[in-house]
Amino acid sequence: MLAQASSAPEQSHEPSLDHDLVQQVKTHIQSHLGGDLSIDQIAQSLYVGRTRLCLAFRRQTGTSLARYIRKQRMDRARHLLSSTTEDIAWIGRQVGYTHLSSFSAAFTRETGIAPISWRKQSKRIE
Repeated sequence: MLAQASSAPEQSHEPSLDHDLVQQVKTHIQSHLGGDLSIDQIAQSLYVGRTRLCLAFRRQTGTSLARYIRKQRMDRARHLLSSTTEDIAWIGRQVGYTHLSSFSAAFTRETGIAPISWRKQSKRIE
């Protein structure tokens, strides 16, 4: 009987601890959008395990950490494309892409439209 109880999965972490961790993650992401935002790097910088980080994030937000990072990067990119005349490669670097082709492919995959087309459409709306 004791063997069964000790092999049972541990209870999840306190929701308030998850909440605090997720707030720290979101703050970290916003301040490092142009840098390395690998899950391993985030976990290391917050002194938490990768698995714990991903589970807490999904529990609190309902989405994966990787998906959240992509969304934040693309939201910032859309804002910069609409509000500046900066070069598209520069915008890609501001949101963490070192190569224009990688940024363009990611942006197109996320939005269904190329960055230059997004910019042209957003300028027409103004």
